[in-house]
Amino acid sequence: MPGKFDEITYEQVIADAKLEINLENSSDYDGYMELRADEAMRSINSLSQFELITKEVEVNDNSFKVPCGFIRLSAIWLKNAQGNCYKVPYVDRDVNTYCGCNYPTFGDTFSVMMNGPYVNFNYSSTEFTSASIAYVGMRMNSDNMPVMAERFQRCVRAYICWRTLSKMARNQPVQLRQVMKQDAKEYQREYVLQRDFIRGRDQMESFYQNRNDIGRIFNAWITRTNTMYSN
Repeated sequence: MPGKFDEITYEQVIADAKLEINLENSSDYDGYMELRADEAMRSINSLSQFELITKEVEVNDNSFKVPCGFIRLSAIWLKNAQGNCYKVPYVDRDVNTYCGCNYPTFGDTFSVMMNGPYVNFNYSSTEFTSASIAYVGMRMNSDNMPVMAERFQRCVRAYICWRTLSKMARNQPVQLRQVMKQDAKEYQREYVLQRDFIRGRDQMESFYQNRNDIGRIFNAWITRTNTMYSN
């Protein structure tokens, strides 16, 4: 069984799906399958497919381009040419306190908005040249290619096969169309079962992690209390 942290690229899963439905010698559906792979990952909606990332980005005219795999912005630390850091009261305020900047935060008029692949912030000054950002993003490898946990492979492969066969069946003779649609339904069923299994396992792992964290905090409190009374 694949490990929790073993990863595989989308291309490998697509190649597996093509082998499954006898398309390994064709590239006609590669673009379509890549879109469906991404669609499958988003529909699974598992927290384990995302990660919290910090990165330095270049700022021009109060905006910066989001990194590959960007999903949601958590915090920004703006910097000017002299390297002075300004913390921004955006989204996760607890994150901002970690910075320890000596400069005051911006006022409540500061706002952030997405504009295509760019994040724009509304502020009168344009002295900022860079920013450190914390964001939730898709898991990417060193080549900026999206990856997934190996345990998602069967689910995503089933989704690709289901959607691809459904698309291909439209242009086939009636008898072959019926067979392909039937196969597509089987892959759809497999996808739903695998998706629910993944979500259930994520919930179970989250429960055990929370239980362990509570246990450690409780044990630390008991130990500290006993030490206080023994003194």
